[in-house]
Amino acid sequence: MVISNLRIIWHSLASPRINLSIGLNCVLSTSTKVVNSGLRGTTQALYALAMYKNNRYEFIFTNLSPNCVRHYTTVVGVHKAYMGSRMYRDLKLRGTLIHNKQLKMLPLEKICLQEHNIWNLSSDSGNLGTLLVTNVRVVWYAEINDAFNVSMPYITIESISVRESKFGEALVFVVRPSSGGYVLGFRADPRERLRSLLTELQALHQAYTDKPIFGVEMNWSNEVS
Repeated sequence: MVISNLRIIWHSLASPRINLSIGLNCVLSTSTKVVNSGLRGTTQALYALAMYKNNRYEFIFTNLSPNCVRHYTTVVGVHKAYMGSRMYRDLKLRGTLIHNKQLKMLPLEKICLQEHNIWNLSSDSGNLGTLLVTNVRVVWYAEINDAFNVSMPYITIESISVRESKFGEALVFVVRPSSGGYVLGFRADPRERLRSLLTELQALHQAYTDKPIFGVEMNWSNEVS
């Protein structure tokens, strides 16, 4: 068994072509139970319940070394960390992102740009707000109501460009279909700021693509069990 920050991998020692890869996004729950094994008798087993599309799967793993449960605790811990780090990967609309006009920061996150006088063009008149750009995501919130907001992790963004709109030139974010397929437009005041803002956003998006941050960090000990 191999455990990464994105998936659980198992392969046969006798024939590595017999293998299994379970993405953590498909895992619904992980737990350990005491079972009766044909090889080991009564032993502890790892249960992983997963779902893909409309199908559910249950995987059961037992360790031939009865005193070694490190893989079990690691799978449970990594899955818990993955589930607790969805803000790094999931687009959020109208979430609890802002407190006292300050962004609720994620671990490993740092603010790179803060732009005021940015209009969200989702309504006929537009909404004035602030654009916060970090090394993980792009966040916008309205000045008069910070509960009206959007958080777009770079991993959900397919492209960033400038297009013509009924409001003039607009900064356009195209969200990947797997994250909702939204097209979100923003206008800057003054408009001259738009092109340089686009260049900075594209550079940060590319930097994230080259070295993504998923919000799952593991510290491996040297302990051998």
